Amino acid sequence: HMQLDECKSVAEQCLVSDDGAKAALHFLHDTGEIVYLSRHSQLREIVFLNPSWIIEVIRAIVSHKYEHGEHLEYKGDVAEGMGLLERDFHEAVNTLRFDAVASWKLLQYAWASRSATADAALFPCFRALLVQFGVGVEHDHQALLLPCYLLDRLDPLVLERWPQECPA
Repeated sequence: HMQLDECKSVAEQCLVSDDGAKAALHFLHDTGEIVYLSRHSQLREIVFLNPSWIIEVIRAIVSHKYEHGEHLEYKGDVAEGMGLLERDFHEAVNTLRFDAVASWKLLQYAWASRSATADAALFPCFRALLVQFGVGVEHDHQALLLPCYLLDRLDPLVLERWPQECPA
């Protein structure tokens, strides 16, 4: 990733105006080469140079293996560096699996364990990305609700009526 100011500085060195730099960022975003969310208050100052990296860190918390929590393995070196005890880790994973609530600490762990370049200062952006892409919903200031963990528990009547009651 790069800060928007860094991108502007590079553009300036290449004699590209601010407007030209922003147009280039929007073009590269529209073509999928980068992710630049200029309309999002928390994310507009960051340019993600590798969109697949975003997918990788989102997969740290949401995966096709989510039902059993298999995608979240305890890594002592990462967890201990954050002060996350193994018992607390497993409790947080169970809360995610059964209540669909991802604690702040579990999200931080998923972020740090999946990404070798996990900049701690960028962690709030990870949370904002989960919300921006509809993966999570703010639950409180300490957790996100992840609806994908609820799908297998929805009443069949809800699933049957969903398309009728919530047209696209």
